[in-house]
Amino acid sequence: QLDTRDKIIFLEDVDELPYRTAERLEHLQQAGLWDHAKAIVFFDFSHNKPVEEMHTGLQDFVFQDFARRVSVPVFQGQGVGHASPNIPLVVGAPATLAGGVLRSYAA
Repeated sequence: QLDTRDKIIFLEDVDELPYRTAERLEHLQQAGLWDHAKAIVFFDFSHNKPVEEMHTGLQDFVFQDFARRVSVPVFQGQGVGHASPNIPLVVGAPATLAGGVLRSYAA
C-alpha cells in the first residue's frame, strides 16, 4: 500500500480520459489514501491524440470536483509530466508547499 501519510502527492498522466481519472481518484479516496496526505498537486494531464484534447475542460471539472470532496489542499501545477517542458521531480525528496509555492530540496 502506498504510504501517503504526511506526504505531498504529485499526480500526472498522459492520454487518459477524464472519466477514467475521476474513477481512479475516487478509488484512491475510498481506500483512504488522501486522509493523511499533506497536499495533492495535479500536474500535466496531457494528450497525444487530437480527439482527447477536446476533453481538457472536462478534466479541469474532474480536478475541481475532487478538490471540493477531499479534506486536504489541492493544487494544480504545470511543467511536470509527459509533455514539454518536463521538469523532473525527485521521488522522496523533501519538499514544502507554502503560500501556494512548491519548493523541493533535492540533493
